Amino acid sequence: MESTLAYPLSDLKTFVAGYLGWGVTDSDWNTDTTKVSWINQIVKSAVNKVYYCPATQMTPAGYNWSFLHPTTTLTLLTGAQTIQVPDDVAGIEGVVTVTVTGSSSYPTLRPVSEGAVRQQYALFPDTTGIPQAVAQVMLKGTTLTKGQRSELYVWPTADQDYDFTFAYYIMPDMMDGSHPYVYGGAQHSELFKAACQYQAETLLDNLANGPMKMLFMEQLAASIAVDSRNKPQFLGQNRDRSDVMGMRSRNAWWHTEGRIAYNGTVYSP
Repeated sequence: MESTLAYPLSDLKTFVAGYLGWGVTDSDWNTDTTKVSWINQIVKSAVNKVYYCPATQMTPAGYNWSFLHPTTTLTLLTGAQTIQVPDDVAGIEGVVTVTVTGSSSYPTLRPVSEGAVRQQYALFPDTTGIPQAVAQVMLKGTTLTKGQRSELYVWPTADQDYDFTFAYYIMPDMMDGSHPYVYGGAQHSELFKAACQYQAETLLDNLANGPMKMLFMEQLAASIAVDSRNKPQFLGQNRDRSDVMGMRSRNAWWHTEGRIAYNGTVYSP
């Protein structure tokens, strides 16, 4: 169960209506299409403002929320070169872990450019085996129900099913009746409320730097302080591997110790 301190979508809408002086119960405003439209726009814009934190003096490059980086596992099927990614995947964060069900894992992959993977297929088109390189490729086109999407492009062609596990930058959906809670949970409830007030003040009162912006900035600072405690406190050793890297070919970005290729198939111990 979600914390009772969290604000579901219905509570945020009621809060906005009350702030605007339109009543404190649904029946005071939910039959007025103009008010409903404004409330929906304000809440949606406020949620966007929090998720995609704006650049400020405190956050000149925005802020990267820890709660917007879930992990997923996708399967590269035997004989395949691509994996369609879920609609909410905006980009891969960090490395990709490759595993086979019932077997030990293989070395991790760092995403490379689409051109690098395409070049490998041009040089070794018939090679199959353990995944050596992966790139996220943006697909062309949109539809009536969704925007642009992407896929993972992998070299070489899979010789069996492989599971790819990675953290990613999520592209969140707006809350609805089935999913009424924002990402981040109760510990950021006051930030989302302040964002709603800020957006209402900006959109309806035309005040770009009014008192609600000050409140939003205060709550943003508080939420960043809370969120920073949820981030890893140890990022691993920062070692100098320049001597080891110098022994490898500059072009062998797919190289991993212990792997060999024979008759177009890549093997790993």
